[in-house]
Amino acid sequence: MLYKESFIETLTILDSLGLLEHVILIGSWAEYLYEQCNVVESFISTTKTMDIDFLVKNIRKPREKIALVDAFQEKGYDLAFRHNGVVTLVKDEFEVEFLAKQIGKPIPVVDSLNFGKLETLGHMSVIEKNIITVGYEGVPVSIPNPAAFALQKMVINKDRKAKQMKDAEAVKNLVYALEGCRDDKGFS
Repeated sequence: MLYKESFIETLTILDSLGLLEHVILIGSWAEYLYEQCNVVESFISTTKTMDIDFLVKNIRKPREKIALVDAFQEKGYDLAFRHNGVVTLVKDEFEVEFLAKQIGKPIPVVDSLNFGKLETLGHMSVIEKNIITVGYEGVPVSIPNPAAFALQKMVINKDRKAKQMKDAEAVKNLVYALEGCRDDKGFS
């Protein structure tokens, strides 16, 4: 997959800061780990992406301040500012973004001590409540259970406009692979 080195570097930075346990890897890179870690037998990820998205499990944790931005900047990442105040980390064309689960009344952006201003996403409970942890390149990474991942993508698909077709193909690819999985993996 394109930007594999940046992906590994991102995981390593977060792990070294003790922040990897506070986030869930969502999006296309989770699909990549379904394949690489043999989470879904015979699954081949077809996605290509230039960004990595993490869902922050709890915006109030960890309670102590961690030098997240400094650690990424030491590795050559720059800050990119969006119109809504959200800041992402960018190196070359690879972008790292942290997101929060929308709780209650829709608030588009929330503040987090360690992750800055985060865009909120709805319909994330199914992912947050159904995670698995895989080992990749020596670090434990929380990712959505593949069935929960597919369900969440189906629920939000109508709202994704530019990404509808890409997401629909990804879901179809994943569901076909899940149909062949054994019960002992907990997907049927």
